Amino acid sequence: MIEDYDDNVDKQFIEKWATQYFRDLYNDLLMRSNQQDHLDKVNFIEYTKLPGIINDRLHFMFTAVKGAGKVAKSSSNDKASPGLKG
Repeated sequence: MIEDYDDNVDKQFIEKWATQYFRDLYNDLLMRSNQQDHLDKVNFIEYTKLPGIINDRLHFMFTAVKGAGKVAKSSSNDKASPGLKG
């Protein structure tokens, strides 16, 4: 049986698990990168092993965070591009 969509459960999942997972993943890939100020595309592609355009778009989303570098919790008035926000 499939559960109905519950907005509260979705928000809890995002806050408790998804945000932290993607933040840790981003920081791990950033440590593997040749340049410490942004996510290396080669390492990202090797990690994800996704088809071309999907990899390009996902890499853009991961690197489109305002003020490249490690992802930290952003304030409510942060106007970063679509990407990882905390």
